[in-house]
Amino acid sequence: MAIGVYITLEVDWDDDGNFLNANSDISSDVLQLEWSRGRDSASQLTGRATAGELEARLKNEDNLYNSFNSDSDLSGKILPGLAVRLQISSVSPAFPYTFPLTFPEAEPAWRGYLDSISPSFLRSSGKQLTLRATGPMARIAARETAEVATSTSIATGAAITLVINDADSSVPTNIDTGETTMTRWWTATQGALDAIRDIEESEIGYVGESPDGEIVFESRQHRLNAPHITSQAEFSDASDATLTYGDIEQIDPIAEIYNVMNAEVQLYTVGSLAVLWTLAESGANSPALAAGVAKTFIARFPTAASATNARHVNAWTTTAATTDMLANAAADGSGTNLTSSIGISVSKYAESMKITLTNNSATDGYITKLQARGTPVTADDPLTIIEEDSTSQASFGKRTFPLQGPFIPDEQDARDLMAFLLSIHKDPMRMMRIIWDGNKDSTHKTKARELDISDRITVVADNRSGLGIDEDFFIEYMKHSMDIEGQYQVAYECSEATAYGGFWVLDVGRLGASTRLAA
Repeated sequence: MAIGVYITLEVDWDDDGNFLNANSDISSDVLQLEWSRGRDSASQLTGRATAGELEARLKNEDNLYNSFNSDSDLSGKILPGLAVRLQISSVSPAFPYTFPLTFPEAEPAWRGYLDSISPSFLRSSGKQLTLRATGPMARIAARETAEVATSTSIATGAAITLVINDADSSVPTNIDTGETTMTRWWTATQGALDAIRDIEESEIGYVGESPDGEIVFESRQHRLNAPHITSQAEFSDASDATLTYGDIEQIDPIAEIYNVMNAEVQLYTVGSLAVLWTLAESGANSPALAAGVAKTFIARFPTAASATNARHVNAWTTTAATTDMLANAAADGSGTNLTSSIGISVSKYAESMKITLTNNSATDGYITKLQARGTPVTADDPLTIIEEDSTSQASFGKRTFPLQGPFIPDEQDARDLMAFLLSIHKDPMRMMRIIWDGNKDSTHKTKARELDISDRITVVADNRSGLGIDEDFFIEYMKHSMDIEGQYQVAYECSEATAYGGFWVLDVGRLGASTRLAA
């Protein structure tokens, strides 16, 4: 691959949690490789991380990767969802070589899951294929509905952990506690990633992926602590600079100016214990339950008959025989009472309770009564909070940002959060895109391996470019591209660090001397 840069690209063909299959290491077949992670824009306010992507073009002269080739050693193993791992090193393996090759100082660069392998034959290039993989956020996004029981006084990080575990508990995580404690939180009918976005926006934090395949959650104060308060590298257009870049582009700052911040605070009331759902079929229509058979019924709240401000259930009451469920040998209830012979198990969620009934008798029966009790939660009148800056409005016109987080706990928290964001976004912010040579020399190769999303770097653009910039930035998005001819490029999209920096954090800085308050 790229000169002086050594990669190990592997696929867990056996789907056994390791990469020990004889064909797992596919590095020698790689002709071209790209991988990326990070936000869809360089803004810390509006940018949202998407699932990372990896695309590799491979040689396929021996037909190893052809899924319909029954003679291939990988026959029957080329399936979506297999783990894919990329490691990168700038130090060659020791001689004499032992196989599989081990590269010193190799660091994880990207990890995710196989999407597709598309073999092809072209007269100009012979047998090749394209391998595509996506990061762990794609696995979470694939879960169409996340259902988690209601929580009160829960930190944002804990809530994100619950959603991820519900969606796919095999995905590793690295989760901050978070700065916001949500008074009430639940998710029921939305997709898992949408549920995570609601929490992320309530925190104004960052959910993304790490190079070793973790889903990470950073609180809004994560970057106010070490090592993010210190620049990890300086990229400059000076002729004698240690680290240089080839291309630089200033991203339009106007799009990120907001001088009107508004948010809606929604509070709730918990009602008294009540019957929230009743099985509509009764009498002659009572559901049959044959001897030895189990059936599952799902009780939901709110229903079409509920009050318009009904939202979810604070706590379901476990289904009780006689009180909530009756069974009989006759549909109209005139036969033998089988209630005591019916086993009951339940699973509780915010807007539903799954009730499984098992007929443990030797007699076929009918469920003549089934209801679900719980404490309903209704929405109070919402409160809209607005914070604005008239000076910025005079310069740039009114530019409104609606804070979408639905779990902001109270009015004061909303005001503090909007004042924090307004102080940053009322003025233009620098955002930059740089492209640099990842294998120019040993220093560039080292930084290509080490730098990651959220790392702080310095960009100097006051020589060839004349942009007049000498500022610290946070890396928000990165893309690496390399090919067999030795080209290795790294592209970053970055947000201004100083705008989100300088805030006082306990035990880190001196309030009022070199710092300011943060939310």
